[in-house]
Amino acid sequence: RFSQEVALNIYQNRRHRNGLYIGEKEISNLAQQHDIKLEEIEMRSRSLLNRNMVGHYKFAHKSILEYFLALESMDNKRFAQKFSFEGMDQTRVFMQEFILFEKTLPFFKDERNKLEFEILGKRGKKRSELTDKDIQNITLLDLPTLEDVQILYPLKKLQVLKIHGGTIDKLNFLTFFPSLISLTLESLPIQQINEIEHLSQLQKLHITSCPIRHIDPLRDFTDLRELALVDTEISKIDTLRNLSQLWHLELVDNQIPPFTGFDKFKELKYLRLNKGLLSERIVKKLKRNFPKLK
Repeated sequence: RFSQEVALNIYQNRRHRNGLYIGEKEISNLAQQHDIKLEEIEMRSRSLLNRNMVGHYKFAHKSILEYFLALESMDNKRFAQKFSFEGMDQTRVFMQEFILFEKTLPFFKDERNKLEFEILGKRGKKRSELTDKDIQNITLLDLPTLEDVQILYPLKKLQVLKIHGGTIDKLNFLTFFPSLISLTLESLPIQQINEIEHLSQLQKLHITSCPIRHIDPLRDFTDLRELALVDTEISKIDTLRNLSQLWHLELVDNQIPPFTGFDKFKELKYLRLNKGLLSERIVKKLKRNFPKLK
């Protein structure tokens, strides 16, 4: 546990110290808390911690630090939710391995957990017979509710994710799924979607009954094909002007004022809006420009 505490201290103070190390005073304080003498640290942990000439302690290899950070993420949900993987790729790998066997595989095998999923190249396999390889090859997952996002981490090939409820209020977990092409979020206490910017291949996004307030992160998603924003707290949609490839658009029960940029969506085939979001003039123009529009 001591080494894990050292790793946690190094991670939390990395920017302040401008490096991945802990000072002699700080490690001395940690050692006292764990009733360990510094001499014992140097003798017993020489393969883990190295001390330089100015008294800074550093793990012998960065992967050792990341291993202990992955363990901390398993033990501490709050830490895991806020953890930044910037420069910590090996931590992600360790977490995926730990969680696969401790959480994800048991979750999928438990028939009490209602869910739908598809495995690449396999159909009809019994949940009780699922293997770790099957889990890593899941491409579609539909969950009626989700409380622990960590069970998703090992799904390396996930392309379609649907979550219809739960207590998740942050989307940090999306950094694990750069290949996601379709995302559905419903009835979640999510207020911002900044992490969506990591989903460079996203083509379909449905958000329903989530208190998000802006969609600025979608500004660069010029290849997005389908977008549904229903029952949110969004009040501005100027960002939509950049999404010229949209063919399916739903804007219902939001706080959006009348919008005049729909004629920019040259590929539009389906449009669902609240009454009052378009003026009669714009309606006539849309019907003229998009005769096949539903």
